[in-house]
Amino acid sequence: MKQIYVALLALVCLAFVAKPKDNVDKIGGIHLCASFDKEDLTQNPMLSMEKDAGADWVSIVPYATGTIDEPDIIYDTPHQWYGEKPEGIIHSIEQARAAGLKIMLKPQVWLPNGWVGDYQPETEAAWEAWQCSYDSYILPLVDLAQEHKVELFCIGTEYKIAARERPKYWEDLIDQIRSKYDGKLTYASNWDNYYNITFWGKLDYIGIDSYFPLIPNQTPEKDDLLAAWKKGPEKALYRHHLQYQRPILFTEYGYLNVDSTAWKHWINEKNYKRLGTNPTGQANALDAFYSTFWKKDWVAGGFLWRWYADYGDPNARWHEKDYTPQGKPSMKVVNQWYEAF
Repeated sequence: MKQIYVALLALVCLAFVAKPKDNVDKIGGIHLCASFDKEDLTQNPMLSMEKDAGADWVSIVPYATGTIDEPDIIYDTPHQWYGEKPEGIIHSIEQARAAGLKIMLKPQVWLPNGWVGDYQPETEAAWEAWQCSYDSYILPLVDLAQEHKVELFCIGTEYKIAARERPKYWEDLIDQIRSKYDGKLTYASNWDNYYNITFWGKLDYIGIDSYFPLIPNQTPEKDDLLAAWKKGPEKALYRHHLQYQRPILFTEYGYLNVDSTAWKHWINEKNYKRLGTNPTGQANALDAFYSTFWKKDWVAGGFLWRWYADYGDPNARWHEKDYTPQGKPSMKVVNQWYEAF
């Protein structure tokens, strides 16, 4: 009888442990699109981010540039957008604090003639030159993050080949950053490369830019999306969490306001002008994403791509088919989930 009791108790305990928590605190973040000039930040865009979307974190990106053929990384030039330069980053940090938001600083290199994930020097000398240039870009931003008590720092974004081929460089970089920065660390891997990263154990979060292609349906239904998540990416992500014992953080996620929004994002971005506007598809895709992950205790949360400081300005850079939930039914979906967690 005692053995039966012990066995039943063990089953109850196992069920309790395995059950997802109903109220796991999440990083409810949104990526702020950098302001073109100082005037864009006259009105604090983080106030509406917190009020309308329920966000409690913001991702601020000091973009750098370069070319796919050269190792040099170029940052803080006179022609750079105000919101990307150090003074603009500090301005945005101050506005985030005024809105009560926590911050991820997410440096990212944008290449006008290619994707940074494809960057691959042909010689050891070129690799070393790139590493030196990347250090010169990243480490001063680490100092800025430490000075302004930024809670989370992303050490790199979508360097698909460089992260796979130069793990020792990234491990040493992490050690350098740890020596001068007190906050948490992550790396933003593209959705199709996170399993090739070997240094997750040295970071606090497994960071993933979540643009997984799910289903090609013109207006994806929530139930179909849930099934697609369950069939593929969800299980793989959970296994990766178990392997490294680190929570998954979606350093980017989002859906364009277009037909077939939950399919191949990189193709949709190129063809968005030819695609129909589809706010129902966008809202369904976001709802299915949150329904899949937000109650999982192995998921830390994420940062929605993206939010415009100059939204509503007819001369601004945003467009109706953009990822932003601003002015769309998807805003209600984001708010409901962010407020709940």
